[in-house]
Amino acid sequence: MRSMRQALAVFGISTVLSGSALLVQAQSVPSFSVQASAADLLNQGQAKAKRGDYQGAIAAYTQALQVSESSIKSLDDSITRHQLFLQETQALKQLETDLADATAGDL
Repeated sequence: MRSMRQALAVFGISTVLSGSALLVQAQSVPSFSVQASAADLLNQGQAKAKRGDYQGAIAAYTQALQVSESSIKSLDDSITRHQLFLQETQALKQLETDLADATAGDL
């Protein structure tokens, strides 16, 4: 944990010194609410349709689509956060290399 704080401090200082800014979004804490999966809702819709409950089937299918869209959005957000993390990691490695080169040049 300490090394992570140090790395973030070095990265922050280097960002300020280089005059560039990097947007970092806070990651929200995942909620653990009980929610039916899209497959469960699809099965419910099919069962309701077989029973003749077409309004219920439409409602279940609509919920399945909403859950699917939400899952896709969450996955996309996770990918974006991962890409930002990789960029930050690469920037830190480059900074370490630059600092080592600068220090070696002073010797």
